[in-house]
Amino acid sequence: MAKLKALFSNRNFIFLLATVCGLLTELAASWTEPLIIPGLALVMTVSTLNIPNHAFQSARTMIMPAFLGSVMNYLVLSVVILILTRLLVQEPSLRAGFVLIAAVPPAVAVIPFTAILKGNEAFTLFSTIGAYLVALMILPLMAYFFLGIKNIDPIRLTTISGELIFLPILISRVLLFKGWHRPIAPFKGLITDWSFF
Repeated sequence: MAKLKALFSNRNFIFLLATVCGLLTELAASWTEPLIIPGLALVMTVSTLNIPNHAFQSARTMIMPAFLGSVMNYLVLSVVILILTRLLVQEPSLRAGFVLIAAVPPAVAVIPFTAILKGNEAFTLFSTIGAYLVALMILPLMAYFFLGIKNIDPIRLTTISGELIFLPILISRVLLFKGWHRPIAPFKGLITDWSFF
């Protein structure tokens, strides 16, 4: 029983199990789709518990990472993706997919993976927030100029940003303030891994 518990607590096994289940049960994607936003929000909430409240008190500690996150995502990564797409991809539907990849902000998974890799979580969080705020302007513009898409809803983008970034931060601050994060702390890794599953 102890070995089974250890196995189902092992991050590599959980990710491998997720991959196998995904490949074997392709129809399950339609059933699990409603769980994606809540699952990512849960991961974000748990991941941001490591970031102390004082990190939010100084504009300097927030603005520079937000600026650098936006620059790295849109002036470096997006430009590289667009240039390579222009040079290497001829299929229109694939090209459109790469343009959309270049236009969207980074996945919120960068924050829990920063925690897993022992990186600077506060820096990553503020970088992600900056990229999401810039995405509210960049994504509709890139979709329009590169793909001719005119109907990207900024309200939907704002709602998703709120659900995946700002609401989890708010909940994590409440958990820290009330001291409710302590019983959660031993299970943070397990919660993150199974949410990704």
